[in-house]
Amino acid sequence: MCVSSACCINQAYAVRYSRWKQGWGTELLRQILSKVQEFNIIDVYIVCRENNIGSIKVIEKNGGRFTNTVVDEEGNLNNVYHIVIK
Repeated sequence: MCVSSACCINQAYAVRYSRWKQGWGTELLRQILSKVQEFNIIDVYIVCRENNIGSIKVIEKNGGRFTNTVVDEEGNLNNVYHIVIK
């Protein structure tokens, strides 16, 4: 789901349940953002389901700021977060 017409990259990651709450998701997103920075992309928008507390925490720990909620094609509510890469 793209929230901007400028540049849309779909990136997903998964953390095995036995490794939840150990910082793996936070580190994975940090490394993804580091790689994105190599392409001189400054503004990153991340979308996750509005009830996915784990993903919300990961995004916020990486500097994500909530911007709004959007409805996808299937009617699911999704939060949009903005990260400015420095």
